[in-house]
Amino acid sequence: MTDLTDLDITALAPLIRGDRGVLLGLGRAGQASLAYQDHLSRSLMRTKSLLGLARANAGTGNAAASRETYTALADIWHNADLDLPALSEVSDQVTP
Repeated sequence: MTDLTDLDITALAPLIRGDRGVLLGLGRAGQASLAYQDHLSRSLMRTKSLLGLARANAGTGNAAASRETYTALADIWHNADLDLPALSEVSDQVTP
């Protein structure tokens, strides 16, 4: 198996532009956070992007930004179906 941790991610940018989660999968939480922020600057309140941003910020150790984003998702999903897959993750992150 090839080690992808030293991969030059800029070469893959056109391939991953639509799937910022690939950056997280490659262990590039900082770059994923920037990619999600960029996407959200053009498409406000996209829940999948907010979830990705929360995870990326957690991956970089930015607990305050991660919690803020999880809280925004909890506000959006306050009446969501209980079987929404990410709802328990969001609830766990905003519950003290």
